[in-house]
Amino acid sequence: MHVSSLRALLFAALSLLGVSSAHAQVYFPSTLPTTGAPWAEGWMGFGGQNNWYGGWAGFNYAFNHNAWSDGFILRGEGGGGHYDYTNTNFPGGFVNVTYGTGAALLGYRKVLNGFIGQTMVLTGLVGAEVQDHNNPDTTAAVRGTQWGVKFAADVYTRLTQYQDFFGQASFSSAFDTWLVVARPGWLLPTFVSGTELWIGPDMQVFGIGQGWTRNASHCPNAGSPLQGGIGSCKYDEGKIGGFLHFIIPNQPLFGDWLIAGGYRKPLLANGGGDGYYAQINVSFRFY
Repeated sequence: MHVSSLRALLFAALSLLGVSSAHAQVYFPSTLPTTGAPWAEGWMGFGGQNNWYGGWAGFNYAFNHNAWSDGFILRGEGGGGHYDYTNTNFPGGFVNVTYGTGAALLGYRKVLNGFIGQTMVLTGLVGAEVQDHNNPDTTAAVRGTQWGVKFAADVYTRLTQYQDFFGQASFSSAFDTWLVVARPGWLLPTFVSGTELWIGPDMQVFGIGQGWTRNASHCPNAGSPLQGGIGSCKYDEGKIGGFLHFIIPNQPLFGDWLIAGGYRKPLLANGGGDGYYAQINVSFRFY
């Protein structure tokens, strides 16, 4: 079988898994029950911006069959999509890349009741990740298939009955990929009994490329009019916007939707122009 066929099969398999669960935000009630809690959580979503689009999916499985309690967690996650960056040596002046990614992580979840606010849920995980970037640019640093170790941490807390906070951070040694997300939320009054509508700012920072400490100015193609983005070995960007989180607590399937969007800005000189981003995610609970 040709290498290109193997790459296509890998990309298809990873896409069936679903970029990262960091775009997801699972539901936690203000008071966590000791019985009747879900044994697993799942999510899937789609996002787009002016230089990228893709989808993701994942799950958390609780070994003790209570995802809202202390215990070990198995996380599977993955995604796939398309991005582009400038290179005047290619038709249209852009390099078009398809990618897939998948990870399996093992971790532990700790629930703190009455700490800071009403409830705090902490989750830390570590495992293996694989990324495949089908990039025709032979000079690009992020190209081909690479395996790595991935670390991830989530925090969710109810600060008050009407205010919460969700945060997530991850790092993978596969192409030195990292992501940080922060979403403080406020509960809005609704006119439909049994529903919750949360609103707040959405803040994200993402990076991929060669090394945490290496600046884009030291990349081989830095300053070249031919290339930008990860074609110059390193790409970082920040996002700032808002989110709406709509929840029907007694509907574990299709009763948890999060929509986010706003403004994105590359953080390095090689990153191209500013733009927009938009994301939608649906989460599930399994009892």
